[in-house]
Amino acid sequence: FFMSNTKVILISRPVGLLNPSNFKIVKDTISKPQKKGDVLIQSNYLSLDPESRGWVENSPSVLPPAKLGEVMRGLCVGTVVESLSDKYKPGDTVVGMFGWQGYLVLNEDDTHLTKVPDIPGVPPVAWLGPFGSAGLTAYFGLLKIGNPQPGQTVLVSGAAGAVGSIVGQIAKIKGCRVVGTAGTEEKCQKLIEKFGFDAAINYKTAKNLSDEIREACPNGVDVFFDLVGGHILDTALRRINDGARVVLCGALSQYGQYGNMHGPKKLLESHFQKSLHDRLCRLSVCIGI
Repeated sequence: FFMSNTKVILISRPVGLLNPSNFKIVKDTISKPQKKGDVLIQSNYLSLDPESRGWVENSPSVLPPAKLGEVMRGLCVGTVVESLSDKYKPGDTVVGMFGWQGYLVLNEDDTHLTKVPDIPGVPPVAWLGPFGSAGLTAYFGLLKIGNPQPGQTVLVSGAAGAVGSIVGQIAKIKGCRVVGTAGTEEKCQKLIEKFGFDAAINYKTAKNLSDEIREACPNGVDVFFDLVGGHILDTALRRINDGARVVLCGALSQYGQYGNMHGPKKLLESHFQKSLHDRLCRLSVCIGI
């Protein structure tokens, strides 16, 4: 028994921005499970995470680089179609690093295969978001590194993304004033109306980003959760309070810059009336799990 399968293969490493020519779409067939413990999985949801940009580089990060000539790495939620395993049965929802493909066969002992519990009201796709790496990154990055306290101000860059939107919601639960930056009015509106942020700043249309951050954060910034880097990081560092915590979780604006990376540039400017060491309680890097 064979069935049609579609795969996306990484065939070259990008120079600068990713390009469709870095990938190749391949149509082939896949056989049903052949040996004890094997399961055939259909991928239903694929998470296109910022980490993907690092995976295609020829340098190790949290994980080794994705290999050329192989299916592009990616976290997926899928359904067991056929099974020769006692652990998994057809219809089970599973999550794992299945890659950019429609179907695959894994053994029950594969570390990339995890059964998703059936929780009422929680859709399977949530295991790629709040119950997945995005949720874990937001939770531990904010609570363990940022350590927000009731009444403090939390500023989140890239706030409309998977991690940033969760960071903001957790900060609100902790009793903080939460301000986010995003690149469109639609995203800013969503931050306030859907995710409960107190204020949102469109950094693309802001005449003076520093002034807008000052207005939205009248008591200064106690926790800055940065997912963007670049000039937003530069500007936000001018608004932090004494003892502030800065969580460096991403640098989306700098991916693919190669020798032309920006920020932080403002660390030694005279407006810092104390040294950076004195002003910052904690400056830490949060790596997505």
